[in-house]
Amino acid sequence: ADVKVASNDGLPEKICNKCCTSLEKAYLLKTVAERSDRELRKLRVRDSKNVSTKKIAFDSFTDIKSEIGP
Repeated sequence: ADVKVASNDGLPEKICNKCCTSLEKAYLLKTVAERSDRELRKLRVRDSKNVSTKKIAFDSFTDIKSEIGP
């Protein structure tokens, strides 16, 4: 959330237990997502060095179906 926290802003300095739990869960989600992103990017770089790839483009779902078969 784009919430600015500052001391002496006239707002309460504490949050309720429910909000505290939600904040902890949000922080955990953020840290897990960031860690997963770093690891996936490392794997992608490593795997891209070991595997040859071919870029293909499709104009429609029909093209995709014909390429991958029944």
